[in-house]
Amino acid sequence: MDIYKQLETLGISEKQGMAYLALLRLQKANAHQIAKEAGIERTTTYKILEDLTAKQLITQTRSGKRVTYLADSPTQFQHLLIRQSEVLKDLIPLLSSLQGKVASKPTIKYYEGRDAILKVYKETLKCKEKLFRNFASVPNVEHLLGDRFINAYTEARIKKGIVTRSLRATPKDKAKIENWYLKDENATVLRETRYLDTNLSVDAFIKTYDDFILLISFGREPSMVVVESPELAQTMKVLFDIAWNQAKSVL
Repeated sequence: MDIYKQLETLGISEKQGMAYLALLRLQKANAHQIAKEAGIERTTTYKILEDLTAKQLITQTRSGKRVTYLADSPTQFQHLLIRQSEVLKDLIPLLSSLQGKVASKPTIKYYEGRDAILKVYKETLKCKEKLFRNFASVPNVEHLLGDRFINAYTEARIKKGIVTRSLRATPKDKAKIENWYLKDENATVLRETRYLDTNLSVDAFIKTYDDFILLISFGREPSMVVVESPELAQTMKVLFDIAWNQAKSVL
């Protein structure tokens, strides 16, 4: 058994351990005698002995200018652990109160291609707050995800009780939406739909939920960016709700 490594687990450095064991053998000695017995530099011995005194493992005595040291019983290590445990009782609640006080950096992940997007998109079904805020270009979403995926995804979302608020740009051609999973009036799919009174063309897709923002760019090679940030997600939710309250509930 390496006694020095064992002492290190108790917060005693190798040189502190060497000095303490030397003093145990000597029982009573001055710094010079301890340094010689331990085989350590005398210049560093004083600091080491100060540290051991602070840990209450040795006792310092004075007689005029002469300073000597006594090794306390090894049972002091038990008292050392007890003192450390008492400190931890107060320290742990304090550290816990500070946890998460500083905003963490956003995590940003990039995905390319339909297969990668579908795989990650399924993960949104783990939504804890049971609410999706979608700003959607419906034709592009339908083309990318496909009927089969959307059917399965929508059924899974309904089973989990996740509500979708779908904010859409007004279609220029006023085309009627035929697919059941995209219809405005289909309350059975737990979806509310509103349209922005705007002539702007919206070609992308943004989904915000929990601490996540998903942004999908459509095109020849579709891509998706996933941002994880409580602060940014909350800001997006506020902006979405402002637009939602101003949008029309029917086309």
